[in-house]
Amino acid sequence: MKKNLLYAFLFLASIGVSAQLNVPMDLGIVADASTEDVSLHYDLELEGQDSAWIHWEILIGDDMPKSWETFLCDDVLCYSSAIRNSPKGASRINRFYENTPVEWIFHTQPSGEVGEGTVTINTYYLDPSTANHTPDDNSDVEYDGDTLSMSSHTFVVKVDNGVAVEDIDLSTIKIFPNPTSDMFQVKADEYVKAIGVYNVVGKLVEEMSHSMGESHNIEHLNKGMYLVRLMSEGGKVIKTMKLSKR
Repeated sequence: MKKNLLYAFLFLASIGVSAQLNVPMDLGIVADASTEDVSLHYDLELEGQDSAWIHWEILIGDDMPKSWETFLCDDVLCYSSAIRNSPKGASRINRFYENTPVEWIFHTQPSGEVGEGTVTINTYYLDPSTANHTPDDNSDVEYDGDTLSMSSHTFVVKVDNGVAVEDIDLSTIKIFPNPTSDMFQVKADEYVKAIGVYNVVGKLVEEMSHSMGESHNIEHLNKGMYLVRLMSEGGKVIKTMKLSKR
């Protein structure tokens, strides 16, 4: 039976806050070609603070197929695909407690269409004294000073007609040096024929062919975090990894 391969690569970036939500790394799930709903389950865990009030915002990358339906189930409720921000109301605010994992589930319904796309979920740490403050609609989140800080986790969803990864030891494929200020190479790159570099909202910023042992220069890119997709002959994704440009 043909399998679809869903790679989900997550990373967390925190900005000036003692508390942070940690998420697992290198998640993956295999789904059958006829799967109607591909579900990515992962835990978030608060560290550095006893508790925190959190609101979230979903950013769908431009690379996501338009026909895909996507939605989030947080620890409060499962929402429709039209909901891209935590709905209004104190009962909808997510509260996290230190060292207590909470499972979220991101659903993708590809409707039979293969493809891949990037999803970023921003989590906003709210001022406890104004924790009932929420947006009145589904527009971009703006908390007008009530947000103490925010962090993000990003992952790539891929649905294909069967990427032949069973003969490749993915654990040996790595990017080095990482972080880097200019050049990077790929270890165990025998099957890598092309490389795509994406920013955290899924926009392709660099595309290059690859041959064994070749180095690639990203000195011209802005500092920050990128997703690097390693592709085999025919453009099938072998592995997606994060790369920090400093």
